[in-house]
Amino acid sequence: MKERSVRFARLLFVFVLFIFVLPRSGIGQTISLEIETNCRGKTTLKAYGEKGDNFIYAQSNRNWGELYAGRIIHCHSALKFGVGMGVETNQRPLRMGVFVHYSKRDYQINLAAEDGGSGFWHKAEIIHKISRDISLGLVSRGGYREGLMVSLGVGKSKAKVVLYPNKQKTISLSMYF
Repeated sequence: MKERSVRFARLLFVFVLFIFVLPRSGIGQTISLEIETNCRGKTTLKAYGEKGDNFIYAQSNRNWGELYAGRIIHCHSALKFGVGMGVETNQRPLRMGVFVHYSKRDYQINLAAEDGGSGFWHKAEIIHKISRDISLGLVSRGGYREGLMVSLGVGKSKAKVVLYPNKQKTISLSMYF
């Protein structure tokens, strides 16, 4: 357990560096921070940064963390594809992931899949932008099943609420900065 805590602390340290150092160094062309919590009290910090054809992603909570980086392929102005590799807090720390992002007019499709020591995970989102600050969508996410999503924005920040009709009736609240 102590070894796991040490690995988590190291990953959290890198996560903090990513959030506070990279944007100031000019590396972060696109950068976002997400704080997600659910009705069971689990809070997860997530950060994503993108510059040109490269991206970096970090996620951390009390029990688990991951950090990986990769390449982005811009197939079309509305379509991009990414593939990355990194580490997670697990006895088999290698983790790999892919994502596809498609955006056209008021619609957006996001698909992501990861695999590694802790197992397979996925997320799929179909989002319709109602106005500049309001979006509605459907979400399918590993561990939660399918859910309904409402996103409300104010300036560059936004709040996203996802209702998952699983056994625990999970409600996930995410804040983006």
